Amino acid sequence: MERQNPLTSALQSMGIISLYDNENELEHLKAIKELEHEYSWKVSELDLKLINGYYHSDGLKADEVLQTPFENYCVTKIGDKYELFKIGCSYRPVVVPFKENLEIKQWLEEKLEHVV
Repeated sequence: MERQNPLTSALQSMGIISLYDNENELEHLKAIKELEHEYSWKVSELDLKLINGYYHSDGLKADEVLQTPFENYCVTKIGDKYELFKIGCSYRPVVVPFKENLEIKQWLEEKLEHVV
């Protein structure tokens, strides 16, 4: 079941927050979020839109959005840089430092080793 952030959904329906909503970008992000691993939670379409909107305001685009096995955390790739987002806990995704989330950092490093 896909988790919805009720506060974000309410603000969106009232028109208080606007979302970057380019259908091609959304399809790209949907494809990225489909991983071979099944986790107990899923990155919602709304969270993907909010993450893409976060970068769009700076003229950037997320190359990848990786769902992690850690609920409410996903990793984005911009060029050769990775950022950790905490999602679903407020009206917008929040970038959090890897140094405060060492388990997630270790998970990402192991995942990247398998790619190389």
